[in-house]
Amino acid sequence: MKKNRLYLVVISLLIGIFILNLMVTKNNISVPINSNEMMICPASGLGENWTLAEVIASSASNVYLRDVATDSQGNIHLIYRRTGSPDTLYYKMWNNTMKTWIQRPSFNHTQYENIYLPRISVSPLDDSIHIVWCDLSKNLFYRNITLDSSVWSPSVQFNDYLDSYDDWEPVLAVDHHGIVHVFWQEIISITPPQRNMIYRSLNTSSGNWTSEMILYSGSDRMPKFIESEINSKNDLFVVFNDQHYLQHYSLNYMIRNGTTGVWDRNSANNNLGYIIFVGGDYGMTPKIAFDSKDNLHIVWRTNFNILYIIYNGTTETLMPMEYLTTDNLRYDSPQIVVDKDGGDSIHVVYSTQADKQGSGTDEDLFYVSKHDTDWSGEELVSHESTDYIGSVGIVMKSSISAPTVFWGDNTNYNSSGTARKIFSKSRISNMNIGSPVLGAIIPSNSSTGLIELNWSVATNATKYHIFRSLSPIENISNGFFPLISTNKTTYNETITTGAEYYYVIVASNKTHVSPVSNCESVIVDFLPVSNFTVNATSIAEWGFVNFTFIGDNGDPPTTYIWDFGDGSTSNDQNPIHQYTHNGTYTVTLNVTDADNDTVKYTKPDYIIVSNNPPVATFIANITSIHIGEWVEFNHTGDTGDGNLTYEWDFGDGFNSTEASPTHQYLLEGNYTITLKVMDADNDTDIYTRSNYIEVYNNIPVGSFVANISSIIVGGQVQFNYTGTLGDGNHTYMWIFGDGFNSTEANPTHQYNHAGTYTVSLIIVDADGDNSTFMREDYITVRSITQDTNPNIPCFPIILVFLGILLSYGLKYIIKPKKKF
Repeated sequence: MKKNRLYLVVISLLIGIFILNLMVTKNNISVPINSNEMMICPASGLGENWTLAEVIASSASNVYLRDVATDSQGNIHLIYRRTGSPDTLYYKMWNNTMKTWIQRPSFNHTQYENIYLPRISVSPLDDSIHIVWCDLSKNLFYRNITLDSSVWSPSVQFNDYLDSYDDWEPVLAVDHHGIVHVFWQEIISITPPQRNMIYRSLNTSSGNWTSEMILYSGSDRMPKFIESEINSKNDLFVVFNDQHYLQHYSLNYMIRNGTTGVWDRNSANNNLGYIIFVGGDYGMTPKIAFDSKDNLHIVWRTNFNILYIIYNGTTETLMPMEYLTTDNLRYDSPQIVVDKDGGDSIHVVYSTQADKQGSGTDEDLFYVSKHDTDWSGEELVSHESTDYIGSVGIVMKSSISAPTVFWGDNTNYNSSGTARKIFSKSRISNMNIGSPVLGAIIPSNSSTGLIELNWSVATNATKYHIFRSLSPIENISNGFFPLISTNKTTYNETITTGAEYYYVIVASNKTHVSPVSNCESVIVDFLPVSNFTVNATSIAEWGFVNFTFIGDNGDPPTTYIWDFGDGSTSNDQNPIHQYTHNGTYTVTLNVTDADNDTVKYTKPDYIIVSNNPPVATFIANITSIHIGEWVEFNHTGDTGDGNLTYEWDFGDGFNSTEASPTHQYLLEGNYTITLKVMDADNDTDIYTRSNYIEVYNNIPVGSFVANISSIIVGGQVQFNYTGTLGDGNHTYMWIFGDGFNSTEANPTHQYNHAGTYTVSLIIVDADGDNSTFMREDYITVRSITQDTNPNIPCFPIILVFLGILLSYGLKYIIKPKKKF
């Protein structure tokens, strides 16, 4: 009997567990959230913990973790080194589609033994995998492989070490164009210590490498622990530890512009980069990661603590530095990852031998995270570890939207052996979530569109997701995305379109989603508001008024009916109306929205239209002129009520109806000008300016000169008029006294006969005024014989002749005799 009762108890217990499981399954969606289902942001860490350790890679010989990276498909790429002769580099991948680890092609580096410090980078262009490494023979190498390939590209040595003591620690980053950027240390000397930082890039399409560039160099300077990353704008950031021998350590950065390819190395600091932090020690190793807004997150260790800072990608400045640890214990191996798909939450792991949270004095991993503005508390990750921890890595595992940590140690966990191996753990949540309760929306009928939501706290929830629809919501299906995700329990929004809206709330944490809350609704009905303004309320007849609607349209589409008070109407939203008669007018606007809500707005005696008579003042561009010149007249008075007509009387028997006429005066005298204007409603004005225009007559006065007055026969004389001109164009008649004449203004004349000549000039201006000027016996013309002067003495000529004869005679007189 007792045995049967025991069976009944066991069966009842099993049935109870089964029913409890059904209840839990019914009330919680226990499948992991992914971005295709609800676009839910990552949780803040409330109630989360870590999975048990998983051995990712092991061997009879030691296995060393070297680097880890992820691609755009959620695959995780892990490279590690297994000791041997020679060393072998292995490559393993978490296949996000198959949800399992698979071994990818490895290779033996047979050119030289031993592989050291390999690094990996995934191309954002095509998810191809790129690695670099060094060996003990000071050589640096590069290889790549695509996701669908089973063969690595051939090894390429890309450094020239002949001018250095050693090349070491290569790192790489692949940009959005598939360009591979590589950096490494070049050790110039040991004593005194000096290192350069070298940069090269590879165009993977052409296979061409750029020349080596010394990116950093300085006496007694040692750049080390280089890290590089690419942002969404293709800018390349390099962060490194800079040791100034026997002085200090600093953390520096440089930037390469992704558009121009130009490096910003801070010329003000001798091209040694921009300083992030000064202090620390030899092991100050930075790790960096970009978030979705191109902010660069940097974490590093100093002598005792872990430090963190952000380079703001918008302001291009460093934010205040933060201490992630403050207990002055010894920390190592900080690693950082940013969950770009999960609200840019920050996740950091680091190791320490300090006994914290009961971890013991062996080395263990600890974890902190930052969501929005606050850092979480410190969590022990590797509580299974009983040995020294080596290299550490952290990535976001997209299949569970949670950070996954990798490390290596010799712990014989689950009989895995004492050789060095690689472990992994992921941070997950194992807790079910209660359903939030959405409060009634008050008011239930809103004329402003302002909606305020409030709901209860859901058990174990870290995020709440608000959904809105135009129909009642019973469940959340694929393709139905939340308005917003928040960690608060209130949400306000303003609706701009009238309708009935339905709301529900869904809570979540890392791995679970709550049932849909109760559905609440609100009716948004916007009433139109009729109001308007104008550009002017007081105008003259025939003036225009711009009316502008400044009310609310209610539920569009909206219709408008304007009554301008003068018998005219309009259906435009913002009409322009012309008032043609003086008076005071009341304006009314009726606004009707889509659901026939109508509002009327009237402004009594709003528009005042006055009679504005014209003013007939005018000016002329000139008031004193010569006969035949033109005068331009311009009306300068008021145009009254518009549409002016003009009647000009110029005082000389001529008239014009132009607004700004031009008139020519042909007779001498003083003229009175009169203008009569009339506007659109026949108001007139007359303006007269007596003796306003003076027209005077200029009489020419003849005079001239010649350039010469005495010449020989055949010579020419230039005559130039030097008198006073009269009015307008002039005619000239020159009489040279030898029977010849000219009508040129300034003629040239040749005299061919000897004699004395009288020259006359007759000048006539445009209105017939003339002047005659004469110079008697002005030009004397001499013959050639008259130019011979009989008074010139011949005595000098005789002296010249005698000198010539005397010189020849003396030649023969003093000639020496010949000797025989």
